Amino acid sequence: MVDYSTKTKDELIELLKLRDKTIKENKKYGLVWDDEKIPEKVVEDCKNNLPVLELLNDKTLSLNTNNKDTINHLLIEGDNYHTLNCLNYTHKNRIDLIYIDPPYNTGNKDFIYNDTFVNKEDSYRHSKWLNFMYKRLKTAKNLLKDEGVIFISIDDNEQANLKLLCDKVFGEENFVCNFVRNIPDGNNINKISVTHEYLLMYKKYKMPNLYVEFEENSIIDDRITKNGNNKSQIKFPCGLKSTFMDKRIYNGNIGGKAEPITIIGDMIFENGILKNDVILEAEWAMPNILKSLFDGKRIFDKKGQEYELPYFTNTGVPHIRKIRKSGIFRSVQIWNNSNELEKIIGKKIFNNPKPISMIKTITNLVTKHNPSATILDFFCGSGTTAQAVLELNAEDGGNRKCIVCTNNENGICENVAYPRIKKVMEKLEINNKEEILNNKNNNFYYLKTALIPIELDLNNITDKEKIDFTLKADSLIQIKEDVFNDLYIKKYLYRIFTNDNYSKILSIYYSINLNEFDNMLSFLKEQILKNKNIKELIFYIFSINTLDKESYDYVVNYFKDYKKIKVRIEDIPEPVLEVYKLLNVVINK
Repeated sequence: MVDYSTKTKDELIELLKLRDKTIKENKKYGLVWDDEKIPEKVVEDCKNNLPVLELLNDKTLSLNTNNKDTINHLLIEGDNYHTLNCLNYTHKNRIDLIYIDPPYNTGNKDFIYNDTFVNKEDSYRHSKWLNFMYKRLKTAKNLLKDEGVIFISIDDNEQANLKLLCDKVFGEENFVCNFVRNIPDGNNINKISVTHEYLLMYKKYKMPNLYVEFEENSIIDDRITKNGNNKSQIKFPCGLKSTFMDKRIYNGNIGGKAEPITIIGDMIFENGILKNDVILEAEWAMPNILKSLFDGKRIFDKKGQEYELPYFTNTGVPHIRKIRKSGIFRSVQIWNNSNELEKIIGKKIFNNPKPISMIKTITNLVTKHNPSATILDFFCGSGTTAQAVLELNAEDGGNRKCIVCTNNENGICENVAYPRIKKVMEKLEINNKEEILNNKNNNFYYLKTALIPIELDLNNITDKEKIDFTLKADSLIQIKEDVFNDLYIKKYLYRIFTNDNYSKILSIYYSINLNEFDNMLSFLKEQILKNKNIKELIFYIFSINTLDKESYDYVVNYFKDYKKIKVRIEDIPEPVLEVYKLLNVVINK
């Protein structure tokens, strides 16, 4: 804190003038907090260092199934500010959903700023937290798609400040909701039981198509026959559900006088499922709708209510349901704390870890209609978000990708998040073999942040520093292109990668010496002749300055006989450096 008693009258006047000028120029209505007295070290690091990600191949986790599709996820160990810088190159405008659970700044050793815990007596406690969060939210906003959303868990300590901060970063008009999380096992403060936390939701610009699970009173159940209509036969396909679980066999006539139906042959049920195709004859109320549903079509009535596939009641008679158009997701939700982490790890790590049901609910809300979405959590802690995404994919057959980031304070990444993800994947692989779930292949890649030093600053990077950076930037490019398998290495000259199904080949040429470039092209042509699955060739080519892509048109022509293969030329390292320069300007403005 400034000791004003040591200042002269003139110095105090100048300080007051500066304060008035700052308020007049920068603030109208909104959140005002103190500038940093000591800059945040990890942010300062990015002024004379270049962040990269290093892939630790020996820690890759794989869930192998018979499915041809592979989903690649990322676990990144390191400071999340450095990680967000890297992701601004690899994932700008590519993230569908961000969930974070930042430090609540309770003053009880939950928030570290410049390697020091911030306690309740620190007069700049809230300003430090706001500076810390502002930089990360500002950097993370770039990653969201236009219809992307962010959820942030928080409690009463910073909820009011966080709301105003998010209004500043995302825009007040993009506020969606402040969900209240009801936690029956809350804390007692001054004889008052505090049984809630908050979950702020903001969109970037547009709302995604949310999926809402309808409540019971939103479902209309109706009989499927109508006395007086013409009789006809309809084949009901196996796989339709029933309300009973025991094994049953029906034949002859069912439904009585009210809903007479004749079964042609036998109708067999087991474990709540119709086991065989069966022809039923009746006076159907809506035969054309039934046939369309069985053909896989979505059918709506005049009110916009959607028909579901028929199901069989306890008497064996089929009924049909319609879903009302107006579903609702309530702003107050009960998500209890749980011991899921303790069950997996075998010991208690946190007092109140976030419940996996909460993460799965908000992920389903945003991504059910977009099951190939990418989800980011850059305060991932024990890895709850990773578990939620893996399990949700297994349950609904989705292809969601997950990026989770945390530091390794007290071994949280290496000794908690990583083994948790490993055990979840092992469990899912066992369930897949037992045909409980139908998983895709999953890879979870473990990466670490690192800093490549530069002598001066981002605007004065030497040619040698550009070369050194490019040699360490291959993991950034692999992440950007989602290609991770080594195919061929020519040390210090080029490196070639492929994805799991060999549909994409990525080549990174590190050197200004092009003597080996034609040999690399010849090698790639050999791969095309060996593998008919190749659909895309991507070249990242080193250049001291911005790459003249037109000078590499001959590369495209070299593969012109392979009509189905797309060829793309990209520049390295200039696009990465431009991202870092821009972030440095915006964050330090």
